[in-house]
Amino acid sequence: MSGVASEAFVMMLVAAAIGSMLGYALTIQSGKFASRLVTRVDQRMMNRIVILFLVIIVPVTTGFWGVIILAMALMVGYIPVTCNMGKTVLCGCLILPSLLT
Repeated sequence: MSGVASEAFVMMLVAAAIGSMLGYALTIQSGKFASRLVTRVDQRMMNRIVILFLVIIVPVTTGFWGVIILAMALMVGYIPVTCNMGKTVLCGCLILPSLLT
């Protein structure tokens, strides 16, 4: 046979179906594991580590202009905290210009 009913096509279709089912099961299990793991992590310490990593890596990889953009991003990121508003508004303000460009 050839075409849509060929043996190779059916085998690829079965392999894709099995892979999808296994991927779904692994995603669910890893999500459960990750959610248990995340609850044990000190969020304040993790935030400090990430900020320190970014402050170190940005000048190394992007130079002066990267530091300027990082400073502006930090200032924009503090707007929801200082104005007691949700971070969803900020995400919309950041995503819309990205989509338009």
